[in-house]
Amino acid sequence: MKAQWLFSGLFHGIAENPGLLQFVDTLTVIVLILLFYVANPPFIGYLSETTGEGHYLLVNKQLIEMVVLMLFVFLPKESFQGPDLCFPPGSKLFQR
Repeated sequence: MKAQWLFSGLFHGIAENPGLLQFVDTLTVIVLILLFYVANPPFIGYLSETTGEGHYLLVNKQLIEMVVLMLFVFLPKESFQGPDLCFPPGSKLFQR
């Protein structure tokens, strides 16, 4: 890594730790979805409330996505099931 300027130590630390990098990535997506929700609120009678997806009072799909991402951030990694549980790191499937 060649970054040497302002906050380079912080960025090197984030890049070297995959768990921290995933945490920062997820928080960034949460902030972007929140900004989209604030920029286009689903209020009834709002000027640009002509979505073809249905009628929402306060909760729309962006808010639900944000809550699910927050669950991914704050729940322990072991509570989620995925393909890595079927094939542990030492299994013969991934050895050459």
